[in-house]
Amino acid sequence: MNYIEEHLVAKEKLLMQPGVHWFIMAPGLIMIFIGINYMPSRKLGALIDWVSYYGLRHMVKNMDLILEKNWLIFLCLLLILAGFGSLFRGIARRASIKMGITSERVLKTYGIFTTETEEIALRNMESIDIAQNMVGRIFNFGNVYFNSTIYGTIIFPMVKNPKNVRKTALTVMDEFSVFR
Repeated sequence: MNYIEEHLVAKEKLLMQPGVHWFIMAPGLIMIFIGINYMPSRKLGALIDWVSYYGLRHMVKNMDLILEKNWLIFLCLLLILAGFGSLFRGIARRASIKMGITSERVLKTYGIFTTETEEIALRNMESIDIAQNMVGRIFNFGNVYFNSTIYGTIIFPMVKNPKNVRKTALTVMDEFSVFR
């Protein structure tokens, strides 16, 4: 049971829990793929042998030698390292962001070691907006903005099927006569 399900009030039902789209990990995967694809395979083994023979201390002292002779390997390794960092960041964001639409409110919790919660009651909701770029339209993800004049804006980032999320929230608002 997650935070949203644990903190429902009396007579409140959880209607939808949209998740973060898998595309949040795509930049990291693309960087890793490009780094591996452009890596000169013959030179990679030579670089590993050179590092193991001379040691990391010698490599750092002679970084200009590495850049001079093996700049493509260095750039590919740097791109792969950045790709793994971006991939880890995407996995962490996907695992730590929880969003929910209940019969009375919209809420989002996020954080791994500390948890922050944002919520807006549906009766205080002013508008619901969707932002999708071209890639988001192709892969069916986008940001959903829940706007309130009193409490500000809650953003559901890179949510799967944002039009369905908006439709569910509008249906709940109409069903519970929020607009009337």
